[in-house]
Amino acid sequence: MLRIWLGASALAIGLSAAGCALPHASLRRDDAAAIDGDAGLDAGCGDGETRCGAECVSTATSVAHCGACNRRCALPNAVASCSAGSCAIDRCNDGFGDCDSIANNGCESRLDAVANCGACGVRCASPTPVCDGATRRCSTGCSDGLTNCDGSCVDVNTNASHCGACARPCALQDAVAACTAGRCTISRCADNFGDCDTDPSNGCETPLGTSDNCGRCGDRCTGATPACDGATRACNSGCSGGAVRCGGVCIDTRANANHCGGCGRVCNLASATARCEMGTCVIDSCAPGFADCDRNPANGCEVNIRTSLTHCGTCGRGCAPPNAAAVCANGICSYAMCSTGFADCDGIPANGCEVDTRTSLPNCGMCRAACMPFNATASCVSGACGYTACAASFADCDGNRANGCEVDTRVAPAHCGGCRRSCTRNNATTDCRASSCVLLACAAGFDNCDTMEINGCEASLRDDVAHCGSCANRCPARANATPLCRAGTCEFTCNPAFGDCNMSAMDGCEQSLRDLAHCGACNRACSPSRASATCAAGVCAIGACNAGWANCDGMVSTGCETETSANAAHCGRCGNRCSPMQTCVAGVCT
Repeated sequence: MLRIWLGASALAIGLSAAGCALPHASLRRDDAAAIDGDAGLDAGCGDGETRCGAECVSTATSVAHCGACNRRCALPNAVASCSAGSCAIDRCNDGFGDCDSIANNGCESRLDAVANCGACGVRCASPTPVCDGATRRCSTGCSDGLTNCDGSCVDVNTNASHCGACARPCALQDAVAACTAGRCTISRCADNFGDCDTDPSNGCETPLGTSDNCGRCGDRCTGATPACDGATRACNSGCSGGAVRCGGVCIDTRANANHCGGCGRVCNLASATARCEMGTCVIDSCAPGFADCDRNPANGCEVNIRTSLTHCGTCGRGCAPPNAAAVCANGICSYAMCSTGFADCDGIPANGCEVDTRTSLPNCGMCRAACMPFNATASCVSGACGYTACAASFADCDGNRANGCEVDTRVAPAHCGGCRRSCTRNNATTDCRASSCVLLACAAGFDNCDTMEINGCEASLRDDVAHCGSCANRCPARANATPLCRAGTCEFTCNPAFGDCNMSAMDGCEQSLRDLAHCGACNRACSPSRASATCAAGVCAIGACNAGWANCDGMVSTGCETETSANAAHCGRCGNRCSPMQTCVAGVCT
């Protein structure tokens, strides 16, 4: 392979024109080697190393080639490291911290702010919080000579972020800025640039690789053919070795990718790193994920082999999995979705969606949904599991075709001889035998007195007067009474207004409870004193008081307790009270 070493000036100009380098940045020989055509090959390198240009490096730990060639770790406000091919923070610059624990944005937090004063999470909490920029400690005010800029104490005479006043940063083109006496100044110029107009406001405005300013400001190249050598930054009178002057710089247009075959003819090939061979642009290497499948360098690496269905992963490898919408992702052939009615049941993307779930018995409706209905001939129709016929003596009683003919009607008590022919009987233990219901035993206190199986043990021997204690044992009728069966024993209850006062079951309830000797209950006499009595509906009452007596307390039990002929409180009648000056004589107040 042809290796071409470019002068620093020529390479800087070429990369700048291609949009690949920082403006006005100079490159060393090892920078040129990093874009050599051998990048990405590991020939001659040790285990775990990758060839990046002329170097063998470990992309697992190299800060300049972290995870891949030329992938440099550069994190804001931090010294970066490379671990397992990923950029990480080795340490933060002084005055900064990684407070969000996210490596990608480096040490994003200033440690002179009230939210992170001196360390992450140390928040100043006074009524007027300030983080002293000099001590990085919380205080309520700034020390002499410092200014409170949004909670940070800074010296606006020297702070490049607050130069002369808060929030007035110094940012100068192609220069490292400083703040001196509150004014932005140039600390130093970027390599190969100078402050030739001595005006700090526009930074280091002049490139030092031209014939007007060759190596430093004001060094002008003279002679008939003045030129500034890009490598040495020294004046010479012309170009040697077949080089051509391009803009005051000597360039070998046979090998320079930015001036290939002539000044300003940049090799810029699609998705490729180009090189110049004998004044013609050719492909040096394709960008990751791209390939030159048509072998035409003019259109570069025209195929994205990470996504191309025609060239998936490599040139000429087609991607068309059966019964599926094909997709090539990161160079691996797969599919986005299966065609309707198909599924990928073996998990192998290469053979696509190999199963027709509309008809497959092992995968009916979806993968691994086996169609095996019980006691039936299985069928999968339009992805629904069913059956064509039940086995002998079996039936589909739940209407769910997926579980087939789930009931053995020969022995199922709920479906004896057919669906929903239940063997459940009143107060009985039953079973289904040979598709017929069999009554095995009656529940305690019940019997099958009508000998009919269909209504089970219909008679309650505990309270049925027709079958009291046993079938056909009817409780006898008694006078003025209603027969009862209690706990299997015949009894009776008296009809209203009658009682069994002689305690003989033979004559039933022989006594009326409406007479004065048995008023409302046996042997409950109704005989109020000094009065005639009545018994109506079994309730004892006073018919009339004897002459000269009255029932002034309203109670039957005391009878007519008050004599009204000589009682001054009830003179002649209840409640008729004589005055203190009167007496009651013969029921009259006098």
